[in-house]
Amino acid sequence: MIFLFSNICGAVTNPSTAVCTVDAQAYQYAKQYNLCYPIGQKGVPKISFLNPADENAGVKVVHAGIPATDGVTRQLAVSLTCDTTAADRPTLTFTGESKEGGIITYGFSGKTKTACPGAAPAPTPEDDLPLGWYGFGGLIMTLALVAFILYFIIGFLVLKFKMQKTGTEAIPQFAFWKDLPFLFIDGVMLPVDLIKGAMGKKNYQEMA
Repeated sequence: MIFLFSNICGAVTNPSTAVCTVDAQAYQYAKQYNLCYPIGQKGVPKISFLNPADENAGVKVVHAGIPATDGVTRQLAVSLTCDTTAADRPTLTFTGESKEGGIITYGFSGKTKTACPGAAPAPTPEDDLPLGWYGFGGLIMTLALVAFILYFIIGFLVLKFKMQKTGTEAIPQFAFWKDLPFLFIDGVMLPVDLIKGAMGKKNYQEMA
């Protein structure tokens, strides 16, 4: 079975780095024969109107061909029809392949509102995330950092001005923070000591 791997919006997933050694916009891959042919050069494609007389018809995106190890040049052509009711990201359909002048063209087609004149840019992957690339993890880390800073600021103000503490006594939980590095070391050494103890006991039993 032969599979086509392509992605018109970004980098394509390489189906096999062992045989697909050329960086391309798409690949024709046959696992049973261990063959892989690159389709279309990555980079800036050639974009033209589907119908030069009607810019509302849509656009055609062509990635120039790449010569493969079998001596055949393969290029990728994607026809995007303007449809204001369609999704931003089109669902592509393979329309077939054609050969002309020693170049095989693999055709795909789809409908999208972004192919219409005056359409807004298609959303980027981070736009699909609730908080963009920042994510919930970044939000939690930021809130934790802010809470940590406020803990020290508010604690210092209370100890300094309300309780009239001075020096290190004005630092919230100073004794705890001073001992924290040693507590961390003890926590790391505990499993190490347990492992050493278990290994020593085993060696003692073998000697006995």
